[in-house]
Amino acid sequence: GRVEQIGTAQEIYENPQSSFVAGFIGPINVLRGKVEAGKAKIGQFEFALDQNHLEGHTDAEALIRPSDVELDTAATGSFPKGQVKRISFLGWGIKVDIVLMDGQMLTVHLTKDRFQELQLAEGRDVYIRPTAAKVFTRKAAAQDYSI
Repeated sequence: GRVEQIGTAQEIYENPQSSFVAGFIGPINVLRGKVEAGKAKIGQFEFALDQNHLEGHTDAEALIRPSDVELDTAATGSFPKGQVKRISFLGWGIKVDIVLMDGQMLTVHLTKDRFQELQLAEGRDVYIRPTAAKVFTRKAAAQDYSI
């Protein structure tokens, strides 16, 4: 084995230096895409990049925690659409697995109250808004996004 990252549990959870570390410390969605025209295009999501990340056609991935996603059943702004594939009761909350339009899967954790407000069911369309993401490219270190 090898040491991937050193820090407190909170530091590593909030600032993982790789998708391996992020997944090791807690649940994470890893969505894959490419850098094009100065942006990471990850499925239906776009993230502006700084100068260290601008090399075109580089592979990119966005790490999004299931708790860092908001859902709505009405089209709001330009939020991407997905479809509810599976709903799982977790005791403390609800896990919702969503198929994005590009076929990638996204897991979202909702409170029971929010789940009831949305009246979600399998097959229902939802609109997705990540509230935070960490984007990695092959050539540069991670870049944080609070959205």
